[in-house]
Amino acid sequence: MAQSFKETLDGWNIQTGGWLRRVAYDRTPKRIRTFATYMLSALWHGISVGYYITFSTGALITLTAATFRRCMRHRFVDCPKHKAAYDVMSFVATKVALAYTTYAFVVMNLDPALFVYK
Repeated sequence: MAQSFKETLDGWNIQTGGWLRRVAYDRTPKRIRTFATYMLSALWHGISVGYYITFSTGALITLTAATFRRCMRHRFVDCPKHKAAYDVMSFVATKVALAYTTYAFVVMNLDPALFVYK
């Protein structure tokens, strides 16, 4: 089971993920590649506002989670108990972030999505 937002999305649709990597991620400047890839995925899904809210939020969460992992994970890996606690917290945070992010995708409407995000 995935312990990060990125791992969850990497396993979601492997063929589409590979296509997005080749077409958008690998060809885009580093500072915008994650956002550009998520926006292409939103466009690929359609024109509903729910897609763009979901994928914009997903890009922000992916970047935030990567920064947190880079800055914090090394502090937990030496002690097995701390590593296990970190893994559990990462797993729970990933599931909460996924539910939060995909709500707009499910409702496909701006008003209910904004109500939840407030």
